[in-house]
Amino acid sequence: MDDSASSNQGEKRPKKKIKIYDFEQPKLVSKDIIRAMRNIHETYGRHIKRVFSGVLNHPVEVTLAGVSQVVFSKFLQEIESPTAIFMFNVEELGDWALLQVQPEFCIYCVERQSGGYKNEVSEKRSLSRIEERIIGRVINNMLKELSHVWSPFLSFTIEDFVYESKPENIRTMSAIAPGILIDYELKFDKFVVPFSICYPPSLLKDKPIGSTFNLDKSSANALPPADKKKFEDDMKRVEVNFRAVLGTTMMSVMDLMALREGDTLLLDQQIEEALNIKINDKVKMNGYPGRMNGKKAVKIYEIIKNSNEHFDF
Repeated sequence: MDDSASSNQGEKRPKKKIKIYDFEQPKLVSKDIIRAMRNIHETYGRHIKRVFSGVLNHPVEVTLAGVSQVVFSKFLQEIESPTAIFMFNVEELGDWALLQVQPEFCIYCVERQSGGYKNEVSEKRSLSRIEERIIGRVINNMLKELSHVWSPFLSFTIEDFVYESKPENIRTMSAIAPGILIDYELKFDKFVVPFSICYPPSLLKDKPIGSTFNLDKSSANALPPADKKKFEDDMKRVEVNFRAVLGTTMMSVMDLMALREGDTLLLDQQIEEALNIKINDKVKMNGYPGRMNGKKAVKIYEIIKNSNEHFDF
């Protein structure tokens, strides 16, 4: 027998890692649905950014932190009491969904709405009736925006909402039912505030969500007039990254490492040439730099042909 063959037979084969299937939490949410939910809720994040900027009178950033499937009972168990849960009923689903926010952030918002200047997001307790009423106006605006971003894709009428401070008191969903959890982070000043939305499993029943969000121009035109208008309104409100490029250059890593304060970089842009203006990293316009009202500005010189005829940003 060949020695090399015998030595190979004696080698231990690497063990394959086996992923244990969780029978308590079957995977009912496909990747297409997760992707679709991510798209719609990234849009929602941009919408409520305006809501909170107005509430706090301060610039805020709202970031979608994740989209996942959860068992409803486990989701509630992980929430510390007291909390601020707003249960809202969706008419078309015939079911309730949840919006969960930190109570200390609710109290902070109430202070700002009442003209106060609270400096810390730290007071964790149940809301009083007056505080509940004041923060209710903010939640109502959040839910209006949620209904608005859903409307081009799925009828989503929010009938009412109810405040609850204790997670253990919620009985609107089956404890073992799976839900879809949307996690956000709201950032302003020195604070990072998480909040989340949990949808019921009825959202997945008989709803072609995975394909619903892949709307192109032709499918948008096929919508009923009212839905089409809502779709167009949503598209007009989507924020895009607008950037005027002064110029570019190439250099070696050695030259880059040798740069010091006061050095000058020679760009490949001629001084008389118009600047490239990029929208989401695609050149869509040309313009010339200038100044207006004490700020830097760019005057649009040319809109690149056909760039305004489709949404390919």
